[in-house]
Amino acid sequence: MNASNVSASATKFRLVSQNPCSRILIMPISGVGPKRLGRFGLREGGRQMKPLDQLCCQHSKCSKYGLRGEGNLSTSGWMDKRRTIRRIWCSVCGKRFSERKGTPLYNAKLRPKKVIAILDHMRQGCGVRQTGRLVGISKDTANRYIRLAGKHARSLHDELVSSSP
Repeated sequence: MNASNVSASATKFRLVSQNPCSRILIMPISGVGPKRLGRFGLREGGRQMKPLDQLCCQHSKCSKYGLRGEGNLSTSGWMDKRRTIRRIWCSVCGKRFSERKGTPLYNAKLRPKKVIAILDHMRQGCGVRQTGRLVGISKDTANRYIRLAGKHARSLHDELVSSSP
């Protein structure tokens, strides 16, 4: 996710994942861009990576499914040639999965900057065709990402509302 911070217009955005199972939300932030992080990592190939204790196993039959910070996850390589998406391995169930699984960016062909630009244009009230023209993609592609983000936003909302007092 090269776009942990992306500026669009005068507003900066960041991808925020709220688990169980890594849902992504795009939220405005204030302040400066990302800083270089310490030795353990969180910065590889010019992008900020999420710590493993913030991820959970994505295999629904695993006993640690949906539980963060259990110490059962480790990296086992990369999912892409540019080495930007980690492959995660669960030591309990033995399954491997992408760190993007369970997010709107899973199996995405577009770069995260473009996906954020699509959602930002929609947030500002642009139509689907206008968004496609502005970002340089097909209206069908814009529509697909908008639907994906909407499904994730709905499930995240239902989860957060059900747990609120």
